Amino acid sequence: MAKLKITDIVERELADFLPENGYELFMSEYVKEGKDWYLRIYVDKPGGSISIEDCEKISGFIGKRLDELDPIEKNYFLEVSSPGLDRPLIKDSDYVKYKGEIMNMLRKTVCAMALGAVTLAPVMSTTVFAAPVAASEQQATA
Repeated sequence: MAKLKITDIVERELADFLPENGYELFMSEYVKEGKDWYLRIYVDKPGGSISIEDCEKISGFIGKRLDELDPIEKNYFLEVSSPGLDRPLIKDSDYVKYKGEIMNMLRKTVCAMALGAVTLAPVMSTTVFAAPVAASEQQATA
């Protein structure tokens, strides 16, 4: 049997807990930075914002589950947070969620495109970082 990736295990363990508590998983990553490993879990709250208490609740749950399962051999730092305003648009559902919104867009490649001011067209292997544009900036660019 193939060994599961750490992020697959995390996502499996959070699959019921997050929706039952009013959250949704945005993404998770297990990365090495310098000599240290980090398990980062980004969560969203539909119709609201993530608080420190929310992060503590999720961190407590997944930390306990990971201690029980012990799937990570190395020492690591567990971080739980909101994806923030500069969240990347990764999945097709991210593009649908923000359809019709005016955003500032930073492109890492020239493959992504904005059609008009409000329609986004996802392109394979491109990550678009989006942040809402302030009303004053909307008027200045119109």
